[in-house]
Amino acid sequence: MGASMNIQAINLEAAEPSIRDASAQIQSHYNTASTHLPGAQSATVRALRDEAIAGFAARGLPHRRVEEWKYTDLRNAMPQAFQPAPLVVAALSDGNFHGAVGPLAAIGGFKMVFVNGRLNRQLSSFNGLPGAVELLNLAEALESPPDWLFAALSQAKPREGDVVTLLNTAFASDGVVLRLGKSANAEQPVHLIHIATAEMPVSVALRNVLILEEGAEASVIETYVSQGQVPAQINSATEIALGEGSRLRHFTIAAENTQTQHLATTQVRLAAKADYLGVQFAVGGSLSRLQTFMTFEGEAARAHFSGCQLMRGRQHCDMTLVIDHAAVGCESREHVKVVLDGHARGVFQAKAIVRAGAQKTDGRQMAQSLLLSETAEFDAKPELEIYADDVKCNHGATCGAIDDDLLFYLRARGIPEDEAKALLIQAFIGEILDRVEDEGLRQALEAKAAAWLTLRG
Repeated sequence: MGASMNIQAINLEAAEPSIRDASAQIQSHYNTASTHLPGAQSATVRALRDEAIAGFAARGLPHRRVEEWKYTDLRNAMPQAFQPAPLVVAALSDGNFHGAVGPLAAIGGFKMVFVNGRLNRQLSSFNGLPGAVELLNLAEALESPPDWLFAALSQAKPREGDVVTLLNTAFASDGVVLRLGKSANAEQPVHLIHIATAEMPVSVALRNVLILEEGAEASVIETYVSQGQVPAQINSATEIALGEGSRLRHFTIAAENTQTQHLATTQVRLAAKADYLGVQFAVGGSLSRLQTFMTFEGEAARAHFSGCQLMRGRQHCDMTLVIDHAAVGCESREHVKVVLDGHARGVFQAKAIVRAGAQKTDGRQMAQSLLLSETAEFDAKPELEIYADDVKCNHGATCGAIDDDLLFYLRARGIPEDEAKALLIQAFIGEILDRVEDEGLRQALEAKAAAWLTLRG
């Protein structure tokens, strides 16, 4: 675990211009905030945080010369690190809540609402859970953490060089802790809603821990939105441990204002015969990096990932996946649809690793993009790294504009051009939205997509 360490404070006013950058500011923010973060009274929690910020200090923010970040130069995109949001429960009226969350507010199930990184109980509703299901907020859990939570936080180590998760470990102020016992079923979706709202730019770090024991089933939705147009920097991390034969449906919606930078990390560990479906829907933010790391630890597990990006203006969205097949007979599928307008840029990086001995692996990747302007850009980087000889793995990528023949067909039947284009775009992304089994969530995402298309027109 490592002993607690003191990170030397940095005087930004006296610092040389060369070190007065976001990396130095982040370390300074940590020195100020660390004694007030949840779990500060626990030596183990402090050691985890101190170790993480020390790891970040040794690396700094990633830049384009780092291969995994070649398309998303975070050092250049983040010239300033905002102050962490105050560790108080921010108030938010029902009207502002529904205005920010929109159609996603109508989704049924258990709801935990976080405002600027802290749980707002007045807006939340998570009573009536089945007896074998534990649902807590992280800030409260860290004040008297159970052993299993310590184990989960310690086991989910960041990948080598993953400074985004290191920063999250250092600064996490709250989040969802969900644990389902053997064969438990949450029965209704668990909806995490995070709302950024402030008069001044702030940074927020949320950490979620999802543990499904043998045979358990759950559906979890993560929604990130803004109330107002003030800039924010969001860092979210979700650790998922799936026991043998468990089943998780996991949806992430990034829909913040266009002044927000969102760095999101999902780590998934699958035991034998576990079944994971992940769907990411990105429609907001100025810059978003949504990275997912999956590890197959048991035989015959299955993981399917679907992603949808709707970007315009100068928005930038990077979906990055690393799928590690370390067990026999596992199946992975990755399919992303990207729609870009204006000067927007979309990125899809997917690397599948098949370890020696992971025979009978079945892995497929596909990325498809639709460019609505000549200035939009899509970068696809599929990779396969295979050390076994009895596998089925392939990848592909396509990039193009709206089909003129299909557009002519619709216009010839009296449909106006803008409406015809909208219909074709909806059909293009429909394959991803159809992966959403919950009808209420699917309709909410369709409404989000329709709103994006309306604004485009």
